[in-house]
Amino acid sequence: MDSLRHWVCLGALLSPLAASEDLYRSNTYSGQLYVSTQTLPLLSNLMCALTCALHSCTMFSFQDGVCKMHDVGLDGGTSTSPYRSYSLYDASAPATTFDAAFNKPCQPHTQYATLVCERAFDGDLTTQFHSYDTLSPWLGVDLQGYYYVKTIIFMPNLSAANWFVNMKVFVGTQADTNGYTNQTLIATYPGPWDGQSSVVVITVTPPAAARYVILQSTNTYMSINDFKVMV
Repeated sequence: MDSLRHWVCLGALLSPLAASEDLYRSNTYSGQLYVSTQTLPLLSNLMCALTCALHSCTMFSFQDGVCKMHDVGLDGGTSTSPYRSYSLYDASAPATTFDAAFNKPCQPHTQYATLVCERAFDGDLTTQFHSYDTLSPWLGVDLQGYYYVKTIIFMPNLSAANWFVNMKVFVGTQADTNGYTNQTLIATYPGPWDGQSSVVVITVTPPAAARYVILQSTNTYMSINDFKVMV
């Protein structure tokens, strides 16, 4: 019985025919939307939930014998365990804003010695990422889920204020091994940063759907202490 409680045992899930196509989201997944969908015929909402859990999908919906599993394999919150739970999810409801880039995997164009990319996403304003000597360096982060990006906040390194100039921000839903060349440009920051204000805040209007966020410079170096993606 204990293991059964880990499954999605909401009363609505027991109905073989759902009156409305409600969307359920895994309780281990914080993403705000889905990108890909797989469908298959099943007998009930509960069977759809169990199948979704076994395939690590992030969200599912069920109506009239059709189960829709969204972003299969992306929900890694419980590792290999099939015991996931799901809750009704309203994508239009206001959500608490948080930094989706915190401690997420990053990819730098180059990085210098121990000043690695993880230092820009560790939440510590005293640590620093520094690129190696190269033209147009970039720094990307994988949010490990799909979000509506609302605001991006950078804290450039104070000793290199003049380097934070002609910056571009790209986003995408698919990984790009070249960093930003196949991604969508959503914002620019001409700069230069004055070195006085504590951070650079870029508001994304309207919010952009993304999993990958990349900062690119036309300078030779990039040196920043913090990189936040608020969703």
